[in-house]
Amino acid sequence: MRKFLVAGAAGLVILSVATPALASGKSGANKPTCDARYYNDLVGQDRSEARHLGSLEYRLLPSGTAPGQANQHRITVTYDAGSNRITSVACG
Repeated sequence: MRKFLVAGAAGLVILSVATPALASGKSGANKPTCDARYYNDLVGQDRSEARHLGSLEYRLLPSGTAPGQANQHRITVTYDAGSNRITSVACG
């Protein structure tokens, strides 16, 4: 009987810890990790300014181009092909 009570109490502790994360719908796996928001000042700049991303993983895409497979650790810099101006900076 004592083992049953201990096992039941342990199960309740585990459920109470896991439930808030599940209930909120938040998951670390879906969170973008490239920190693109720190580079929003590039929007409106010439696409050559993307070089300031340095050693970060990034790619340059002309507007309207199919983005291909997403990578949440990579910064995608989209630019207008006519003006060579950066139009967006995002993870993906």
